[in-house]
Amino acid sequence: MKISSEALALAKKIFKSKNKDFLEKVFSEARSLADKNFGKKINFYFTSNFFPPISVTGTGCALNCLHCQHKLLEMMVPAKTPKDLMKQCLSFWGMGVKGILLSGGCQSDFTVPLEKFTKTIREIKKKTGLFILAHTGLLAFEKAKKLVDCGVDGVALDVVGSPETTRKVYGVKIEKKKFVESLISAKKAGFKVISPHVCVGLHFGKLKGELEALKIIGSIKPTTVVITVLMPLPGTPMGDFLVNPLDVAKIVAAAKLLFPDVPVTLGCARSKGRVKEEIEKLSVKAGVTSIAMPTKKTYETVKKSGFKVEFYGACCAVPPQPRFRLKKTVLSRLGFQ
Repeated sequence: MKISSEALALAKKIFKSKNKDFLEKVFSEARSLADKNFGKKINFYFTSNFFPPISVTGTGCALNCLHCQHKLLEMMVPAKTPKDLMKQCLSFWGMGVKGILLSGGCQSDFTVPLEKFTKTIREIKKKTGLFILAHTGLLAFEKAKKLVDCGVDGVALDVVGSPETTRKVYGVKIEKKKFVESLISAKKAGFKVISPHVCVGLHFGKLKGELEALKIIGSIKPTTVVITVLMPLPGTPMGDFLVNPLDVAKIVAAAKLLFPDVPVTLGCARSKGRVKEEIEKLSVKAGVTSIAMPTKKTYETVKKSGFKVEFYGACCAVPPQPRFRLKKTVLSRLGFQ
């Protein structure tokens, strides 16, 4: 999609600015733009048991990224064989689950090995109504087409704007054109949902390349732009790095101004505690449409501010759909009245 030169110039200014008055004004502008195009509404997403993540590699990964070191994979349900994947999906469907995130560790070329599961995915789609979102890493057209043809509904693509960051954090230097090629491949292949992710602070907690990542995303019109935040995982080399909540809001506002008619979502990956609350508060100011795994304080603040609120049991990369809407009884158990 075409990004306006005026919006890009303003986004660059936001990225570099330390002027709080200027940023407050820009955040207000971005919030107004979001409300104009999507209504004064915030969608809250809950994943976990509602939309479980499955790793087709178990805890295995050819990389040893400094921010993860396999720990994120430990939080996923392992299904290393087609038989295991079928068993897990049938079990989830029987429990009332509506969708899954199909993910896994990367190979040395920054791709997730999903090819050997395409036949099984086709069978899963025949036997269940599961929505399948795939986290693929880099994506060639041939692979994208195979995934679409077997029934994968959507794709989540990580986009990093700095090759230096991928080299230092992932251990693999990935040129920007590779991310562009992945996005275009996903679009040409015909995925129903294409939700690129930008991680704020991936470069050791500091801003570097996030604006470039948003420009890369502009090579297509995405379904939603998901903004995640470096999550400090204990035991990793980056376990002590915290991202400035203001930096997150800057990228949220920039994304909103660059993609005015595309929803901007705050993803589930981010810090905990007070930092998380501050990230959510500033992101609401800066124009987010959806928030994954919100704090109760954010929910209360949003309600008091006059926003309409809706709750969904799905990955935040998936657009709001009636089948994912959470019932009041479920919300009550979660502590959201």
